[in-house]
Parts: sequence; structure tokens; C-alpha cells
Amino acid sequence: MTSIRHIYLAALVGLISCTIYSEPLSITSLHKRIVGLDSDTVTRYQSLGDQLRCPTCTGLSIMQSDAMFSLQIRSAVLDLLEEGHSDKGIKDFFRQRYGEWIFRAPPTAGFHWLAWILPAILLVFALAALYFKHRKSESLRPMTRKEILDQMQDELHHYRQGFQG
Repeated sequence: MTSIRHIYLAALVGLISCTIYSEPLSITSLHKRIVGLDSDTVTRYQSLGDQLRCPTCTGLSIMQSDAMFSLQIRSAVLDLLEEGHSDKGIKDFFRQRYGEWIFRAPPTAGFHWLAWILPAILLVFALAALYFKHRKSESLRPMTRKEILDQMQDELHHYRQGFQG
């Protein structure tokens, strides 16, 4: 019975010491980990972080957010990079856990291509509508006095020819 108490006591001491001596997750602790990485890994970390959405913020990447959830995801990205995972492997890791939603950009495969092409199509239609509206409004612009007088003289000349002929 005493050996079980010793095991529980050792586990409790270990848990307390881990809690006391472990550094809490913060931007500072992440920065300390990043400083020790080579420049290629830091570039990959920043690129992946910019592609991942903060789950608690609206429209921010995990690199732009200081929310605890974002810090945890940033830490997980660092863990996976340090373990030697590829960018695709890291993206697949987060895709499995959170779905496509975790990525800031919509996917380019399947039906999602419409999200990429639809804005361009709408832009073309808007520019065409503006062009035709401008062209129509130019033809309906107000006439100058000279143009009105010239038109009246042409019509008067036309009527005179009709009566004479």
C-alpha cells in the first residue's frame, strides 16, 4: 500500500514541478523558439501561419492574432516544423482537425473554383455596364445652342423643300 502512495506522491510532485517550471504559452515563448530556427524554417512558419485562420478572431490569421487559440496553433505549427513535416503535411494535419474552414483562402479544386472566378466575371460585367451606360449618356447629352439652331435650320430647310417641290 505504501508503494502506491509513493507512486501517487511522485506523480504529484512531478506534476507540480512541471507546472511550476514550465513556461506558459505566450508570444515571448514562441519568439524564443523561433529565434533558434534557420531562416528557411522561419519563412515556412510565417507562410503557414498567414494561411491559417484564427478560430476565435474574425478575418485574422494566426500570425495576426494574440488569442490563446492562435498561440496554440502557432505552437503546433512550430512543433510540426521541428519534427520535419512538409508544408503539405502540416496543412493536411490542420485540415483533418478543423476542415477546410481553417484556411483563409478558399480551396481551388472542385466547386470552390467558383469563388476564385466569380469576382472576375462580376468585374467584367460591371465594367461593360459602365461602358454602355457612359456611351448611352453621351448620345443623350444636352445640345448646345449652336447645335439646336443648326438642327432647327435643317428642319426648316427640309419643310421649305417639301412645300416648294
